[in-house]
Amino acid sequence: MATVWPGRRSTCSSHSLNTGLPAIRGNRFQFGHCPVGKCCRRTFTITNHTCHRFMGFEWEADDPFQFCPKFKLSPVVVQFKDTSPLQTRTAMTDCRTLVLKNNSMLPMAWQLRGLDDLVENFFLSQNNGILDPRSEFEVTLHFKAEQIGSIEKTLRLEVSDAENILGVVQTENIKISAEVYDVSLGIDMPEGADGSLEFGTINVLDKVKKVLSLKIKGIYRIEYRFTLKGAGPRMQDLASYFTVTPQSGMVNASHPDASVEIIFHPTSEILLKNIPILYCQVIDASSGEGGQAVTNIPIRVSAKAEYSKYSIVPASPTDFGAMIKGTKKSRTVVLKNNGTLSFKFHIRREPKLASALESKSSKQGESAPSAKKRSKGRKSGSSTQGHLRLGMFTVSPCSGSVHPSRMQLIKVECLAEQEGTWEEQIYIDIMDRDPTDNPLGIPFTLIVETCVPGTYCPQCPWSHLLLIRLVENVTSIFKEYPICSSADLSHQLQSVKGTGLFVRDENRFIFSKVQVGQEAEAHFSICNACRLPCDVALSIKPLPGEEQSLINNIFKLDPVKMSIRGSSSAVATVTFTPPDKQSYDCTFEASLEMPKG
Repeated sequence: MATVWPGRRSTCSSHSLNTGLPAIRGNRFQFGHCPVGKCCRRTFTITNHTCHRFMGFEWEADDPFQFCPKFKLSPVVVQFKDTSPLQTRTAMTDCRTLVLKNNSMLPMAWQLRGLDDLVENFFLSQNNGILDPRSEFEVTLHFKAEQIGSIEKTLRLEVSDAENILGVVQTENIKISAEVYDVSLGIDMPEGADGSLEFGTINVLDKVKKVLSLKIKGIYRIEYRFTLKGAGPRMQDLASYFTVTPQSGMVNASHPDASVEIIFHPTSEILLKNIPILYCQVIDASSGEGGQAVTNIPIRVSAKAEYSKYSIVPASPTDFGAMIKGTKKSRTVVLKNNGTLSFKFHIRREPKLASALESKSSKQGESAPSAKKRSKGRKSGSSTQGHLRLGMFTVSPCSGSVHPSRMQLIKVECLAEQEGTWEEQIYIDIMDRDPTDNPLGIPFTLIVETCVPGTYCPQCPWSHLLLIRLVENVTSIFKEYPICSSADLSHQLQSVKGTGLFVRDENRFIFSKVQVGQEAEAHFSICNACRLPCDVALSIKPLPGEEQSLINNIFKLDPVKMSIRGSSSAVATVTFTPPDKQSYDCTFEASLEMPKG
């Protein structure tokens, strides 16, 4: 139906039509695209060269099948850019893009309904709008995963003309599905008291293995990758201490378990106490090519490696001092474990250096002891399982094990069988000690000096009876007085200034120039040049065949007994008080009672 209405009138001229509009072509009026139910108006001018008259035409398109072009009921096309379902890990977000396309020549209104039925995890970038002709528009649907499970929802797209004259002309149901899953990897390991991976304390160059059990808690594939990271400037080369096998792998629903071996094999002393040096990277293998790293799980490690710690008391050398031949003496050497691990020890004689260097121990700290002995004229050594004999020394036990903070008493016995000064050397080999600590063994020296009583020894003058008539070593005994011969006695008596003098060839000490009733003292030095202490008994006796009463109160001795330390001397004092003017004689004796040892 068409309606013509008058416009502004003017002077008309006849037989001329000029619209000036592209709507008139070949006596046809083109109204263009008209929406259903809306009036379309066009105005044009008919000119007859004498007057102008404006005419208006109106077309009401009330029948969609009787005007051109025909309108299709499905002008909007809906599609997703990514048609894959939403598969999202917990605490992650994902999105899909909904593309609306208007293929018609008219603007269209659109609106998404059903938003109230969606859970709070979903939200749209826009839920309504106007779509221009021949254009498209993207709507983004966001999803935040919070709870594990599957979600099935439906959105309804309603399309209408831009002015909503005809109402909804098209509906589309949009199905939305989402699956929330968790990438979770459980690690079961032998834990210490602080929750760390506990390796305990081992010796350097030993090794200990721990096994981690990995278990997947979901249905999707998970990749894992272990790395070692230093916890400080002194712990950069952790690969020389730990080995992880395998370093990487995959677990899934069909193979949900995996085992990973961690081997601790220290090459030097190290202490780790609840330190995060091992990391397990968890990768979501379902997140496309190469996967996506989900987390990096730190694993705290506690481990300690140390060498054997020990002390030996007394320190080398152990000196038995002076001993009388045929006597026996013992000493105790204490070997203490100052570490936290037990260790074994062996006591050996001098090793053969060549064989010790050629033999390679399975452990760097285990070695064969060696050093050069300094013995003189000793017998060759022998050993049994529990004893080691070297010269005059016997050591027991010569092997054993010492627990932490415990001690091993090592007995060393000396049987003085030969005269002289003797020196032997034993070697204590402590397993798993620092290889720089005497790698061929810890040398320990034993020393003894053996003396024979009853015969004269230049170093042991106490082994004689020391008499006034003694001829040996008189210089040390009478060091305060002149010493002369009988031929020179008269001259010496006239010139002597002291209490007296000693006549060497007569073995006689003479008090000179002593007045009647006055006291004169003579000092005799008793020397012990040996290292053994000794007890000496002193006495003054009358000459053979004379009575004791002849010298009573004339000669006095102090002391009558003395103890002399080794390599020292003591002084005996003889007091002479003559009652009359005459000659008096006596014998001074010094005798060994019992040497101390």
